[in-house]
Amino acid sequence: MLVDLSLTTIMTANFSTSQEADNLSQQMKSRLGLSTNYQIARLALGRSLSVKQFPDAPNSKSSKSIEGHLLFGKEEELSLLWIGFIITHFKCYGKPTQIDKATHQIDLSAFQELVHRHWHRGIKLLDDDWKEAKSDYEQFIQLLTTRRPKEYAQQSLGINPVFDERETTGLSLEEPIEYVKTPYESVNDDLFVKTAESCHESAVCLAKNPVFLDTETTGFSKHDQIVEIAIIDHDGTVLMDTLIKPTVPISYHAIQVHGINEHKVKNAPSFADIWPTLLEILNNRPVVIYNQSFDLRMIRQSQQAHGITAMEPPQVYCAMEMYTAFRGKAKLEVAAEQCGIPVPTNRHRAAADAELMRQLVRYMANFNYKD
Repeated sequence: MLVDLSLTTIMTANFSTSQEADNLSQQMKSRLGLSTNYQIARLALGRSLSVKQFPDAPNSKSSKSIEGHLLFGKEEELSLLWIGFIITHFKCYGKPTQIDKATHQIDLSAFQELVHRHWHRGIKLLDDDWKEAKSDYEQFIQLLTTRRPKEYAQQSLGINPVFDERETTGLSLEEPIEYVKTPYESVNDDLFVKTAESCHESAVCLAKNPVFLDTETTGFSKHDQIVEIAIIDHDGTVLMDTLIKPTVPISYHAIQVHGINEHKVKNAPSFADIWPTLLEILNNRPVVIYNQSFDLRMIRQSQQAHGITAMEPPQVYCAMEMYTAFRGKAKLEVAAEQCGIPVPTNRHRAAADAELMRQLVRYMANFNYKD
């Protein structure tokens, strides 16, 4: 099946759903506290793509249109991801004749029809989900962020949650991700790399009474910002744990990871509001971060968004680099499991991750590598 499309063509084209789905979209937007049409449209597209069956054509007429650059996002990586999902779904479950195409070619009109159908089906499914959750916001979000995205990502397309994996392993958006994961149970402890240097660095770090910092963000691009930040002292005392209202929308994929949406940050302080307190807490103390390059970049971007002069901690330890030398590169929760540290159920919230990181560094510092 050939694809006769360019990114520029899609970004400048108009897309729409049915009138029926448009009415439901407005209702869902109000229910979820979303501010723009493209946010609910993306949510609807993602919901429809989780179904391993090609969507039927709507009976009602088309609604008002939305431009491609708004629907799929201005960041090229995000746009290509959405486009790839839609085309891959059609290749897996659709036929050219289902969108009135005798030739095996997906052109702009065919792609617009795919979006039209997925948006229509997706918003109706979201409405069903809302009813299943008995109009309870938290239950509805849990329904979306646990069962269905996992089913689609791992079973339908055979890939892992891309943004989650890139954030926690330190991969850039340019690096491909293969869906290859070795279960913890299959890892032979004799193969772990236990280096004296890693243990020594962890011990030196703890001796300096550092603080442990973690953030959750609106996404992973150069325009994204922090939506939650937590700082925990070396003894486990929580020094900061707050949501933050960003100046940019929270991406659908980020919400899948941490569950923080526009509704939750509606009345939260801005980054500028918490900045003085953040400075006071850090107060030239060493900071430990898991994947420091990502969190520091998000701090800089949040500073820039609020006109704050860029300022970083004078000394930063990367817990991910420590663990890579200790037992190999791993996501935070995998590293914790390998060390026998209980992983909390509220993973991907800043305070929980900061505490997990603190325990991991303490484990490395106290590890008897001579045994």
